[in-house]
Amino acid sequence: MPIFPRGKPVRYMAAASALFCVVSYAQQSYAQQTHPQQPPAAGSLPQASPASLHDTLLAKATTLYYSTARVGLRNFDCQVHVDWARMMKSARKGAALPDNDPRLALLNTVAITLRADLKGDSSLDWNLPEHPLKPVDESQTAMLNQVHHGVEQTLGGLLKTIWSPLVNGSIAETLGEESANITEDANGYTLRTKDPQESITEVFDRGLVMKRFVVESSTLSNMDLKPVFQATPQGLLPAHMAADIRNPGTPAQGPAQPMDADMEYQVVTGIQIPSRITIVMPDVVEMDFKLDGCAVNPR
Repeated sequence: MPIFPRGKPVRYMAAASALFCVVSYAQQSYAQQTHPQQPPAAGSLPQASPASLHDTLLAKATTLYYSTARVGLRNFDCQVHVDWARMMKSARKGAALPDNDPRLALLNTVAITLRADLKGDSSLDWNLPEHPLKPVDESQTAMLNQVHHGVEQTLGGLLKTIWSPLVNGSIAETLGEESANITEDANGYTLRTKDPQESITEVFDRGLVMKRFVVESSTLSNMDLKPVFQATPQGLLPAHMAADIRNPGTPAQGPAQPMDADMEYQVVTGIQIPSRITIVMPDVVEMDFKLDGCAVNPR
């Protein structure tokens, strides 16, 4: 049975801060443009002494969750098809979008390839037709560049800061991290880091299914994430992710930007990767991506 690295706590602070930057960009960028079934809970764990609780939980979680580390996934490439009409309409606060909108027609000609890196930043290759029917003028080029950057930052930010940590083995790793405090009650387990400046809390039910992940910091962004997982033969995969993201220094009761993301999956040469990703930031933008023609690259 594989055991994930243990040595220092997994840190999500920079990831949460980066995600807030992505949300802020989406708010600025798109404003300018005119639940799966819960898996059954596993049985309760046997009683363990405090000294062995981390090892007991680590062993259980390692087999419970899907892990890109365990299947050996390094990165994957996919063709991306964006529902531009939905995105533009949401940015217009629901106002009608003409069927012959020239921006919509232009965006529909773009060929997009996602290069998703499990350990780094993802990117979007963005290609116009070699021989367009009409030349693209300066204002259209500016619009395309803005949308390209906004979509790349938002989709890449979600994959890097939320999806990847939920599938790369980090959940099991944190449960095995002895530098964190774990408490047990009738409802499940709560893990808290010991760093008073950067508080991380993870809440699990009795079956070790994560229910909540909270990052609180006086200097970086704060995030309250509530994932929902779906069961697969290879382990639990995140299917829905609801997050409240707050500016650096904002207290837990302060204003937050909500974000909801839904993930559907496909199997490519035995490895689970997304087939559809939907991101909704209420009153900001809605984005729907379909992924096909995918290739996976093992380690």
